[in-house]
Amino acid sequence: MGEVGTTVDARTRIACLALDGCMLGWLGGVYPDDADWWERSLRAVAHYADVPVPSTRLGSFSERWERFPLRDEEPLVDAVLTLARTGGVGSITLDRVALIADRDPEWLDSMYGSAQELVEDVLDRVMSDGFDDLSPLHLAPCRAAVTSRLDVLTDDRRAAALLRTLLLSGVEVPQHAALAARQLSPAALPQHRSLSDGRRVAALAMDGWALSAPPGEPDESLLAELRRLLR
Repeated sequence: MGEVGTTVDARTRIACLALDGCMLGWLGGVYPDDADWWERSLRAVAHYADVPVPSTRLGSFSERWERFPLRDEEPLVDAVLTLARTGGVGSITLDRVALIADRDPEWLDSMYGSAQELVEDVLDRVMSDGFDDLSPLHLAPCRAAVTSRLDVLTDDRRAAALLRTLLLSGVEVPQHAALAARQLSPAALPQHRSLSDGRRVAALAMDGWALSAPPGEPDESLLAELRRLLR
């Protein structure tokens, strides 16, 4: 249960920010992408938010999804993901996709008509492959959102689908923010294994805020809870 002197609302919002940090940090290449890091981080968030601890990701390691979440065996999908990963969704054109996927440009044009339609088609495939229920992508900060996101992130196939969905939806992590987090965040440094659960959650939440580049600053209730976690 929540500790005396802290509000459930602040804890839930911090937990959601920490999971945003996990997702955006993964997208931006901030954290060590190994099963042990995920195990420690997701369990810390679950304990902090007082929600069921998710099943371990260590026991469901899949080389196919864990090592290559932004690659695909299907050449057309792989080409779209590669262009989005290296230059953003705006860099995707039918000619570039045709070149990378070794497809005829005229055939691509007859099938899709525009790069936007191709991206939307690939995004539909990605989402249908990874999600029976899309609510984790749309829930406002609440305990149900924390539980749903934890469930997604502990399933390697659904986690990879979530990462691809963020990428193809145009979510971008500012390079300067990713570099700063990679060099300075306690959750990204080799010493992360020595972090307490509270400090790990605080670091992930602060990264989630920085990597999403929102306007303004966290409100006082969030700052107070972060200070409490860092004491």
